[in-house]
Amino acid sequence: MSQSGTDLYEAAELLLSDASPKPRWNLKSADEIAAKPVEFLWNPYLPIGEVTVIMAAGGTGKTFVLCGIAAELSNGRFPCNGIDTFEPVHTLFISAEDRGSIFRERLEAAKANLCCIHILDDAASVGLNLADSAGDELIDLIKSAGAKLVVIDPLHAFVGDIDLNRVNIVRPVMHRLAAIAKACACSIVIVSHVSKRTADGNANNLALGSVDIINASRSVLRVTGDETGTNPNRRVLVQTKSNYAAYGASLAFALCDDGIRWLGFSPLTRELLEGALQSKGTLAQYLNQMQLNVTQAEPILDALLSLVASQDTPKAFYAYKSLRKQFPACFGTGYIKPILDRVRLRLKEKGVSMEFTNAPHPDRFGQTDRGVYLTKLFDG
Repeated sequence: MSQSGTDLYEAAELLLSDASPKPRWNLKSADEIAAKPVEFLWNPYLPIGEVTVIMAAGGTGKTFVLCGIAAELSNGRFPCNGIDTFEPVHTLFISAEDRGSIFRERLEAAKANLCCIHILDDAASVGLNLADSAGDELIDLIKSAGAKLVVIDPLHAFVGDIDLNRVNIVRPVMHRLAAIAKACACSIVIVSHVSKRTADGNANNLALGSVDIINASRSVLRVTGDETGTNPNRRVLVQTKSNYAAYGASLAFALCDDGIRWLGFSPLTRELLEGALQSKGTLAQYLNQMQLNVTQAEPILDALLSLVASQDTPKAFYAYKSLRKQFPACFGTGYIKPILDRVRLRLKEKGVSMEFTNAPHPDRFGQTDRGVYLTKLFDG
């Protein structure tokens, strides 16, 4: 054996000897890990032991809605749900943007149980850095407050001078936050502003900083203006990412002189937000183009379901030419994708998946064109 080979062999023996240091990694086989379902503070919006991102443009009302959520939880209720009641939830706000008096004003307006809300405001939070060893400080704050909901507003204010546009820097920070959320059995929400960069059709890619902030989060909430009505103070909370459950319903609320008022569910969805981005127009223009009228969507839905019922295979392709020819009253001669975007949501409820393709294909009726794939997911 060569000298270098002997050295390597001896080094390996030393590493494997009893005298070598014990590894610090807690490696386990899969059968040693206890099965544990994901728990939620508010299902499916706020998973426990994970990080959630809430994002919006400046002035949209992120702090208002977070105060509104915290207020409901502090009274043992979920937003837009007066039925479920539970023990009051404690919330910790860590803010670099607002004074404690502002929080109190908004929380009182939302009728919060103030004893359950704990605040480290813009003055008191100076020096907190989540990118270094301050994880222990954050754990101490969470435990001191007994918090199950922790809001960090915004993340960029508490990471020092590091570049949050770089994936290799962002991921360790997010990993640390998730580990803290697990250790404290709480849900951590980080607030992000919406960037001015051009989106690629993915609503989550508008978050400020690296896309890895979103990738590392298990739930993402977007606050946006509700352009389906005429009230300029009406907003919608839309879940645009959900790793552990089906997407939650979108919730409408209004910013009022006396605080936030929950208005119930909204038809605005992640698909509609992304459709607006892809159309390069405003949300209002896209919604107008979509013609969100159920009386217009139902005939199209029935037509497509009749095609699915006649399929010999679970998945089949249908060219736009065939759809127009067979159902002229439904599809006419125009570009039909915006309407189908709406119909796709209803099809999913019926156990049918619809996928669009811009590549021309021949379909079962002999027509070649762009079109849609319809797939039976289950008998519905």
